[in-house]
This record gives sequence, C-alpha cells and structure tokens, in this order.
Amino acid sequence: MESPVKEYTDHGHWGEFTFPCHQSCHWLIHQLQLSLTRLSREWQVSFQYKLEENSGKIPLRFQERTTTSSKLQRHLFRETEDALSLLPCLPDRSVVIRPAQPSTIHPGEKVTLYVGTPVWVKLVTGSGNHLLQEIPTQPLSDTWFGANTRSGELCYLLRTRGRTQTGDISFERYRALTPVTIENHASTPLNFERFCLPLPMVSLYQDESTGQLSTQEILVKRGDDDQAAELKIQPGAPSICGQSVEIAPPRRKPDRQVLVKAFSSIFSGGGS
Repeated sequence: MESPVKEYTDHGHWGEFTFPCHQSCHWLIHQLQLSLTRLSREWQVSFQYKLEENSGKIPLRFQERTTTSSKLQRHLFRETEDALSLLPCLPDRSVVIRPAQPSTIHPGEKVTLYVGTPVWVKLVTGSGNHLLQEIPTQPLSDTWFGANTRSGELCYLLRTRGRTQTGDISFERYRALTPVTIENHASTPLNFERFCLPLPMVSLYQDESTGQLSTQEILVKRGDDDQAAELKIQPGAPSICGQSVEIAPPRRKPDRQVLVKAFSSIFSGGGS
C-alpha cells in the first residue's frame, strides 16, 4: 500500500510539520524538489532539482523536467518523532557574486547593491535535538576566489544583476536579500567583475509580516591603498525589510566588528 502524500508549494514550506507514521510529504522550493517520509525508525530524505523556476502556484510533479537524479538519505533512530521542521539557512561557504556586466565605482562614490542569495533548507527533528540535513534550494557551482591557488578560499558562484534600486527588487521567499554598500575613497576607479560575500559571518532575518528573508548589511570601504580594504558587518536587519527578527545566527562569528582584508579577497577582475 502506498503511503499517504501531502504536497506543498512555495507558500507553505517553512515551519514545523506533523507526520503520521508511514506518511510522505513533498515540497517544491525554488528549484528544489524535496520529499520526506517518516517510518517508525527512520526518516527518508529524497531530493532533486528541476529545470525551470516555479511560480509557487503549480502542484509538485516529480516526473516533469528534472535536471538531476533523486538522492536518497536515510536517518535512523530508535523511534522517530512525529514532527519535523523545515527552516531556512544561509550557505555554508562565502558566495562569489558575478554581476551580469563588469562594474565601475568612480572615486568618491558610494553605491549599494542588493543581492538575493538562494537559501538552504535545514531539516530538524521536532525536539530540535537532531539536524538531519541542509540542502540548497538551488545548486551553485564551486569556485576558487583569491589572488592565487595558495591564497584564497573555496566558495559558491552566483550570477546576479546586482540591483541598485529597491523598487527593482522582487519578493521571493527562497532568497535572502543582502545590501552591499561599497565606498571608493581612492583616487582611481574601482573596476570589478566579481566580489565575495562572507555569508557564513552574517545572521539571517525574516520580516514578520511578509516573510521576506534578509541578512545584515555588508559595508566595504576601499582606501588609497589597493592592497587592503575594510569590511564591516552592520548590526541588525537592514531597514528596507521592515520589522524583522533574527531566525538564524552566523555560522561563524567574525573576530572583530571591522575586518581589514586583502583587497583581492573581496574583489576580482578589471584592475584599478
């Protein structure tokens, strides 16, 4: 006999869900097709990715237009609880942002770019004692970011438009909005094709009325010397996201409020 099935679209994917034994539930969150099954002594987690983005209004159909084969992971217990939470979280590495076109910030200018990063789904048992898995809602490519192969870090790569006006930002429940303010105090233009967001160092927030996800604002100051730049993580949720509460702390807290980092660890491409 097939187990009972429930289906969810983007409008009902966060929170705690109750599972009778031998029941399966399916979610479609951005590109992620997620299936969870509760048995008496195990949770089964299965997921794959689809080709086209979902509007949040179409019921999930796993057999249609997938890009990857399904991956199944079993989580074994003496006895499973009847509840499981799906919680948003930020990626576990820094994300390299590649705007659609190369960009220049001229001397004395200050610009804010609004970047939307696809979040991950954290699966936690009802008691909160066990983290089952963290799964990206969109698979991102690996990329190395740094001055050379010995100095740098392994990151994820995200292509984006890097919008500069809040009116151009569309609300998407599976993306976390990060304002990135860049100040060029040097006497030469700042040309770049990519920049690195240290997302493991920021908190995740959610607007209590709209559900919009956001992170702390990141401020980058370029001085006269191209060898170093100041990076500051501003406290609290960004003002553009209304009344927001923290729902996930940073994965890794920075050592200091203001970080002085090598310029090549933040920007790349274009020269100066």
